[in-house]
Amino acid sequence: MILIKDPRRSLVVWVWAALLLGVCVRPLLQPGRSDLTLLWTQTGRLWWNSATPYHTGNDFESFRYSPLLAAACVPLAALPPWMATISWRLLSAAVLLFGLRAWLIHATPDQFSRRQTEWLLLLLAPLSLGCLNNGQANAILAGLLLLSLAAVAAAHWNQAACWLALATWLKVYPLALALILFTLYPRKLPLRYLLALLFLGLVPFALQSPGYVAEQYTIWFDLLDDNESHRRFLPFDKAYRDLLLLLRVWQIAPSVVGYTLLQLLGGMAAAGLCWWAKWHNVAERHLLLLVAVASLGWMMLLGPATESNTYMLFAPLACWLTVWMHRRGPTASRYLAGQAMGLLLLCVVSVAVPAGRTLYHAAGLQPLAVLLLLLAYGLTWTDSESKRRLQLVALMRQARLKPLAPPMLQLSLPAEKST
Repeated sequence: MILIKDPRRSLVVWVWAALLLGVCVRPLLQPGRSDLTLLWTQTGRLWWNSATPYHTGNDFESFRYSPLLAAACVPLAALPPWMATISWRLLSAAVLLFGLRAWLIHATPDQFSRRQTEWLLLLLAPLSLGCLNNGQANAILAGLLLLSLAAVAAAHWNQAACWLALATWLKVYPLALALILFTLYPRKLPLRYLLALLFLGLVPFALQSPGYVAEQYTIWFDLLDDNESHRRFLPFDKAYRDLLLLLRVWQIAPSVVGYTLLQLLGGMAAAGLCWWAKWHNVAERHLLLLVAVASLGWMMLLGPATESNTYMLFAPLACWLTVWMHRRGPTASRYLAGQAMGLLLLCVVSVAVPAGRTLYHAAGLQPLAVLLLLLAYGLTWTDSESKRRLQLVALMRQARLKPLAPPMLQLSLPAEKST
């Protein structure tokens, strides 16, 4: 299966080609503006020179990722700036699309037609624009999460463990997906994941002096310990884009302790729902779709540090759900999914308007869109389950009312006597 069978006649190819051309050329015309490639190249140079990449920062943000990513930035720093800018964005798009292709083939419950796949990619293009434009790592992370789900669906457990471990070292909170998968596949995934996590964590020690690498791990762990709960109560346009922001907009925000409890209960509910579906023998692909919805929904709404570009992780799933519900969901689900996608696209368009970013941040449109999509998925799942139960009851009634066939009468003639 390929995503596009005839690229010459497909609009989606031209849309993505224009998007990639734009995000690659724009930093060259506006050097230093909203370009995290500067951070990656600076980090690679500092790592190569045995200097700490943490707390260095630039005009955009400081480096807060693992030493594994710092070591991976060295090849990028060796390239000319223009080549590093283009290479990073093309790599991000390639990992995203490759992960999406694997997920569509192996892990989604329904196989889309060509037209539906093109709609999916057309919806994904604007939602990927911001992340690819500023060189964020979230597009790569989204591809890794999709690859891990596809590997689980294909029972490639070593690959799944490696993709999950790599995603965890890139940003810690994909651990939420790993923990849910642990509850569903306790004998196949946890040990492999821990071994992959340990191996990848030791890779930087082979690329620099052990003392230096150990020091970088210590600094990074201290950064992870840094309590940034104060960001949750900053002005709306500067706070995290999570459920708490939406509750603050609705003027029903809980305390820090109450919200932390809500985060824990939400994670337990997500894991419990997936385990319940596994216990009731839900089909594998439908189960993995539920895992994706539960884990990514928790990351967006109740995660530790949800920012605008973090919604890149949810974008492929949001586009797929929108197309899928338009195909088979009830009317209410189609309406909610359409409203959610409209809100996400509005956030993309409003960036071009003066003060547009501030307005959609202050209104909490991104978490509201995720909340609507989760509700739409719940209605679709409930509707499908109700139809399945009704069909089962109808079959049982039909079996009870079916008249029994009369038994076949076997006539045995007496054998003729020999004369």
